Amino acid sequence: MTVLASEPLVEQQANLMRHLAEVLKQYEIGGSFRLMFVPSGLEISDDEVLVQDVNAEERVVEIRPRKLTDLSLGEVLHATQVIDPSDEPLIVHAGNSSGWDCKSYTRPNGSTGHLYAT
Repeated sequence: MTVLASEPLVEQQANLMRHLAEVLKQYEIGGSFRLMFVPSGLEISDDEVLVQDVNAEERVVEIRPRKLTDLSLGEVLHATQVIDPSDEPLIVHAGNSSGWDCKSYTRPNGSTGHLYAT
């Protein structure tokens, strides 16, 4: 059996972001809030954020969850996953996306990484 949503997921997400932006505009500090998207399959707890680590040996940037209490000043948040809900150009652009994919893989040392494609 096939079930069709009333609107595509991308449109649902864009509409949700617009609604959140309207709610946040009602508060003086609303402009300081950001949302973090986490790729499906990557479990992250409420007290964690995604940070970027440079693996110079492999010449890649790796994304890892890190507890907020363990963050240091030198760590870089994975900004492509941190969204300003009032960024209308970003919401419009995301609504026109043609597709995405995130694959998990195991490195030779046994740790897990993610490959992204758009």
